[in-house]
Amino acid sequence: MTRILRHPTILVLAFFQLCAGLLEVGTTLFGAFMRSLQAGPEVLGLVLGLGWGAAALGSLLGGQAADRLGARTTLLGGVALTALGLLVEGISTAWPAAALGFFLIQGAQMASHPAVLRLVEEAASGRTGNAVGFLDTVYALVAVGGALLAGWLAQEAGWPAVFLLKAGLYLLAFLPMLLLIPRGRPAHPPEEPGTRRGWPALLRNASLRYICASVVAVTLLGYAPSFLAYDPRLAGSPWVLARFPAIYNAAWLLSSWPAGLLGDRLGRWKVVIGGYALMGLAWLLFPWPQEVAFLYPLYALYCLGNSAGFYSTLLAMECVPQEEQGRAVGLFDTCMLAGAAMGEGCGGLLWEGLGAGPSYLLAALGMGLGCLLLLRGRPARPTPSAPPAPSPPEFPSGGGRR
Repeated sequence: MTRILRHPTILVLAFFQLCAGLLEVGTTLFGAFMRSLQAGPEVLGLVLGLGWGAAALGSLLGGQAADRLGARTTLLGGVALTALGLLVEGISTAWPAAALGFFLIQGAQMASHPAVLRLVEEAASGRTGNAVGFLDTVYALVAVGGALLAGWLAQEAGWPAVFLLKAGLYLLAFLPMLLLIPRGRPAHPPEEPGTRRGWPALLRNASLRYICASVVAVTLLGYAPSFLAYDPRLAGSPWVLARFPAIYNAAWLLSSWPAGLLGDRLGRWKVVIGGYALMGLAWLLFPWPQEVAFLYPLYALYCLGNSAGFYSTLLAMECVPQEEQGRAVGLFDTCMLAGAAMGEGCGGLLWEGLGAGPSYLLAALGMGLGCLLLLRGRPARPTPSAPPAPSPPEFPSGGGRR
């Protein structure tokens, strides 16, 4: 473990996590930001849906770039574009301009995700879950207060201060990443025409298909958390809403690293299926309390499940050969984001038509379907956490963690 923590890649990524988490603006606070720009639930749903579409495109391109151009180059480009998107949001005075910044951030962050996992895998081969859990714990450690700080700063100084300061933090992390991340293994050269496997060959992997189908079910029906700002019990207050991402990050702080260790030792599939089950239970109970205080422990239960379910990304990466891992993560992220784009794109209309309670129950249904699909796709023998390599990637984020 000490050797992993001393690796320059892990150290630099940990510093990046610290900078990113100091001002944590997730989907919940973004909803409050859009509401402050006079955007209703149907507008927020449209923007979120298109944003997830941009993220899906970024994920596909990022997975391909990580395999072809190299993980380091792909990550640096994604961080720079994310900072640019935050600057756009910081100077926005109307929701269409803020939406453009959101699209850029979503696409750039998801393009970076396969590269991050590839860099971590190179630095901690065989202990990937351990290293990913450590990095998520670092983020959560500061983001617990970072979400509250963002909510307080938005209320006291306005949203531009939040986004401009966050852009500065990204730029602060960029320079050490540029200087200290090793170039690592070279990017894979293009395959000869007779040996090219491509996307159709990747889709023939049965486990990967079920993993992708499960995340589509979870995100397609799980749009409700993005509309907490419109739950009448919460009154749309940035300070009240900021408590939810704070709870989210506190739960990740306590559970993400242990979940990674358990996945390495006991099997990733058990951890992910258990996480989906916890999320489903939380949303099943969420409509019933009338006091806000009772919503906090239910949301914490959802967050614990979300922390474990996050490792479905590693399930996708570990069930294919290493030379296809970037594309596998890109495909998984694309399915996740396509489900989120469809779910949240229609989620505003569904929230308006059905109300909060049925929307939370639909989220519970999606988690249940995700569990069943993973149980169906689980291989007879657990996939080893370090797959054999014929040749040499939730956020915040997250899709939703920024």
